Amino acid sequence: MAVLPASSPSALAAPAEPRPKTSHADALALFDAVASGSLDAVREQQARGTPLDAADDGGRTGLMVAAEAGRVELLDTLLAEGCALRDASALGWTALTYAAFAGNVDALRHLAARGLAVDEPDVSGATPLSWAAAKGHAPAVRALLDLGADASACDVHGRTALAHAAGGAGDPLTIGALAGATSCDVNARDLFGRTPLIAAVLANRPHAVDALAKAGADTRLADAYVPGVVGPPTGPSLASTSAGAELTDEELAAAELASRVGKTALDYARERNVKHIERYLLALADAEADASGASVVAFPPVEDQVLVRGRMRAKLARQAEGGGGEASAVGAAGAGHALTGGSEDDALIFGDEDAAGDADSARDGTGDAGARSVDDIEGSLEDLD
Repeated sequence: MAVLPASSPSALAAPAEPRPKTSHADALALFDAVASGSLDAVREQQARGTPLDAADDGGRTGLMVAAEAGRVELLDTLLAEGCALRDASALGWTALTYAAFAGNVDALRHLAARGLAVDEPDVSGATPLSWAAAKGHAPAVRALLDLGADASACDVHGRTALAHAAGGAGDPLTIGALAGATSCDVNARDLFGRTPLIAAVLANRPHAVDALAKAGADTRLADAYVPGVVGPPTGPSLASTSAGAELTDEELAAAELASRVGKTALDYARERNVKHIERYLLALADAEADASGASVVAFPPVEDQVLVRGRMRAKLARQAEGGGGEASAVGAAGAGHALTGGSEDDALIFGDEDAAGDADSARDGTGDAGARSVDDIEGSLEDLD
């Protein structure tokens, strides 16, 4: 379980001297000038009486706008004119948080060099690394890690930057960068016991599922969510009790599975009817079973897969007999992806390059996919079983 964040250092410091009140409209005019990158426009707003350290109603300052817009050339000017480096908005975002959220590497490096903390949490406990990860800014994530950002830091819900990446943009490069950090646990659980892999499934991020699996995510882990209860169960496992000691290994495994609290990533894929991710997780389980000689997890039956294939066969047969239709023009495996919730991209991600190629040929009017007979299609479908 990830450790919840400590209180923000800025929250414990003595309150800063309040700045003179500036109208929200004047602050926005200054922000537009800053975002444009024109020092002349900024000076014009200053000449009209707007201080360069003005803040809007949400506590956002020109320095934060410059960081978000990547206007590195204006950062030192604004700091010299009185903008406080460590000011935070009402959300607890510093200028470095805004730079990370927007993926502006030069700005966040510049601010860090000036002494701004790279792990400053906002009011939700999320750090700049979490926001860069959620938006899929891999270069910013790598830069923050190089600057010493802690990949194990979590928000008030126990979510790490990797969980934010998995449930956010789901960018594989971002996930790879985080998973390679020494402080990162790819199986770190949040307060509901959910892992980054489960977060990726819930957000329907197949690329993230693939990246996490390659990084060593454990597909067998179930969450610990029970309605009305926050956090995982804390009682002893069945194996440590006297009753468990009297059971055989096979009986013990069955009893543990039956008494399990929560759901695995595969459970959620089935519940959400995300067929392309479900197939991928099933393939992982099969590969692990082949490697170990025994199934590593007792998955429920897959009758729904059989039903999907039956419907797919019937539809393809009807369309082939009718002499056309998009599905009959696409290779059987590619059609299987389309009819069960996948896409061409999913075919590539999950190792079905032939299916993706057939889909390209069909759209381009090339290849012999449209000339396939019902028997050819049926033979290809048998390869899916």
